[in-house]
Amino acid sequence: MICVALPGLALSTDQGQLTGRELEGFYRAGRRVLSRCQVRVAGREPLAVQARMTAADQARFVGTLCVSPSSGPDPDVVVERIRHADGTERITLHSAALRPLRIPVEVALGTDLAEARRWGLPEQETEELLPAAERCLTWLGTTVGDGTYLCDPHPGGSRPLRNTGPRPPRGTPRRRSARCPWQARRRRVAAVGAGAADGVSSGVLDRRPGRRWTAAARAPDGSPVPHLGAAAVHLLDTGLLGGGEPAVGLLDKVQTEQLARLLGGPAMDSGWGLGGLGVKEAGHNPFGHRSGAVRVHETAVAVAGLSAAGYEKEANSLLRGVLAASEASGHRLPEMYAGESTDGSAPLPHPAACRPAATAAAAGVVLLTTLAGIRPDAPAGTVTLRPVHSAPLGEIVLTGLRVAGAPFSIRVSRLGLAMVEEAADGLQLGV
Repeated sequence: MICVALPGLALSTDQGQLTGRELEGFYRAGRRVLSRCQVRVAGREPLAVQARMTAADQARFVGTLCVSPSSGPDPDVVVERIRHADGTERITLHSAALRPLRIPVEVALGTDLAEARRWGLPEQETEELLPAAERCLTWLGTTVGDGTYLCDPHPGGSRPLRNTGPRPPRGTPRRRSARCPWQARRRRVAAVGAGAADGVSSGVLDRRPGRRWTAAARAPDGSPVPHLGAAAVHLLDTGLLGGGEPAVGLLDKVQTEQLARLLGGPAMDSGWGLGGLGVKEAGHNPFGHRSGAVRVHETAVAVAGLSAAGYEKEANSLLRGVLAASEASGHRLPEMYAGESTDGSAPLPHPAACRPAATAAAAGVVLLTTLAGIRPDAPAGTVTLRPVHSAPLGEIVLTGLRVAGAPFSIRVSRLGLAMVEEAADGLQLGV
C-alpha cells in the first residue's frame, strides 16, 4: 500500500501496521522519518479485515476485535486508520458493545534515529545503519575540509528560503554562511558518531560593546549575525557518550553561564517557554516562526541542555511555562504558539501551527527523560540516573520505557532521588 504526495511517502502492507521491516514507514524527501507505528487495543493487535486506497495520497485500514466477554464470535470494536502520505494518521475506534468500554490503546512508534544504540538497539540493526552513518561522516569531513564552520552550500541564495526571521539591514546578503544550530549538530554528529570532533571552534560570539553572547550565525564575510535567539540552545545539546556522560560542548564554562542567564532572562523566557528571538531585538515578532514565537521542541532542547549544565532554575522556569501552555491546550501541544508575555490564562495560538505535531509530542518525552536524568549505555550494560535535584514536578514515575531490549521503569522522589523499579537482567546502575 503506497501513499504518495511528494515529498511525502508512506509504505506498508495491507495489514496496516508499520513494523519497520523492509521499506515500511513514512518518508520525507527520500528519508525514512518514522519506521514503526503499531496499534494495540486491549493488549492485542486488531484483526485486519480490509485495506484500500481512497486517494493517491491516502489509505484506509480496518481491523476488528472482540473485547466484551459476552460478544461471542462477533467483533464489537472496529479500528479504523486513515493514513496520509504527509505523515499524519487518524485512528478511530468504533464500539458496538452494549455498555461503555474502558480499554487501553497503545501506539508504539520507532525511528531510525541517533542515540538508539545507547538505548539498546540490537547489534544487527546497528550494523545495518553503519554504512549510512559512515557516508554522513565522510560527507561532513569533506564539506568542512580545513575550515572552521559548516557553511551554507548555497550562499548565493540559489534556492528558495522561507523568510522566517527579521529582515537584515540593507546590503546584507540574505544567505548566512554558518548557522548556530548547524555547528552544534555537526559537533554532535562527530562526537556521537565518531567519538571525537577535533578542530571544531566555539568562537561564534558577538563581541559588540556591552554585549557578549553566542551569535545566531556568521555572514559570508565572517561577521557575526548578532541576534539573541533560541538557535543558541543547540550548543548545549551535546549528546551522550559512553557511561552516560555528555560529550564535551562547544562552549566553555563562562560562555555556558552567560548563555544560561540570557535564556532564563525576561528577554527570552516568555512565561510560556523559550521565545525565538529576544524581545528587544530588531524585528521581534511574538508570532514570528523564528523571530519570537515559542517552538516547543526548541524549549525542550533548552531545558535538557540547561539541566545537564547545572542551571536548574532557568530550566525549571522554561519547563513550567511549557506545562502551563500544555494545560491550556488540552495537554496536546501545538508546534508553536505566540511568545508573548501576558497575564492571560493561555498563550495566543499561532494560526499556522501544526497541531498535533510530531516535534511537540517528542518534546514531552525529552522533558520527562531529562527530569529523570536517564542516560543509558546498553552496549556497556549500564544506565546512569541523574535526575533534576529540585524535582520541579514533585514525585514522578516513568513506566513503559525500554533499555537494552527490556522494560525499564523508574521512580523519582520529591527529593530528587531516583530508584529503578524494573530493568533488564544484568543491567548495572552507573555512577
